[in-house]
Amino acid sequence: MKKPGDYALWIIPKGKAYGELKKLIDVLSHIYSTPSFEPHITVLGRLTGSELELFSKGTQLGSTIRPFHASLRKIEHLDEYFRCLFIRLERSEKLIDLHNKAKIIFDIRGREYYMPHISLMYGNLDPSLKEKIISERGNSFPDTLDIKHIQLVSASVETDPAEWRVIKEFPLG
Repeated sequence: MKKPGDYALWIIPKGKAYGELKKLIDVLSHIYSTPSFEPHITVLGRLTGSELELFSKGTQLGSTIRPFHASLRKIEHLDEYFRCLFIRLERSEKLIDLHNKAKIIFDIRGREYYMPHISLMYGNLDPSLKEKIISERGNSFPDTLDIKHIQLVSASVETDPAEWRVIKEFPLG
C-alpha cells in the first residue's frame, strides 16, 4: 500500500534528448557505482492522495499548460544526495508557471525555492571528483527539451530509484 508522499510529478524528456541523458546517467552510474534512474525534471515531489485523486489533478494541470521548450544551461553540483551532479535548466516563465500551477492544484504549501534541473548522479561524492566529472563532460548534453507531457510517478526518496515507475502520463494543452 502506498503511503502519502510516495508520488511525484515529473517531466521525462522524450526522443533523442531522453536517449542522450539516459546514456549519460547510465555511464556515470557505471563508472562511479551510483544508482541509475530515469532522466527527469521534478515539478513536485512528495504528493499525497489516492491515485484516482492524483490522476484527476494531473489531468487538470495538463489541460492548463501549453507545450513549451526548456533550455538546459550547465552541469553543476551541490552537497546533496539527490542533487549530487545535475544540469541546471533556465528558470523560464513557463517552467515556473507549471510548478506554481501544480502547487495550487495539488494543494502544496510552502515557499521552497524551485530550481529546475535534471539530476545526472545521486550520491555523496567528494566535491573535487564532481568538479573533475564536470570538466570531463563539459556541455555534452542536449540544449533544449520539448515539454509536451508530465508524468505521475511512483517515487519516494525512501525507495531505490530502480523501483520508481511512471503511473500515468498527462498531455499538455
